[in-house]
Amino acid sequence: MTRLLLDEHLSGRVIGKALEERGHDVKSISGDKKLEGSEDGEVFELAISEERVLVTANVSDFMPLVIGLNESGLSHSGCLFIPNSFRNENFGAIISAIENQLEKASGEWVDLVIWIER
Repeated sequence: MTRLLLDEHLSGRVIGKALEERGHDVKSISGDKKLEGSEDGEVFELAISEERVLVTANVSDFMPLVIGLNESGLSHSGCLFIPNSFRNENFGAIISAIENQLEKASGEWVDLVIWIER
């Protein structure tokens, strides 16, 4: 089981539910009234504080946060980046790609950054 945090642009209702059914502990920004609209830095801090792997398609905003944290000598709980070659509404492909990467990972996610592949 992997602890995941889905960024706001990923459907918690569809993607999150499918990953939960596969045994993962999933928290989603979308659909959570307290978290929707959170700044990227807040989302990243939440993932770190709850030791969750951040799953996002918002690479352009989160990559600088990852690099900045790394340069400061601090750690994060891991990131799964979804490239823009995936369409947000292509739930099946996204779910399969995430699950495939989670199966490949050894379970040690600290400071790991993975680009999801088709």
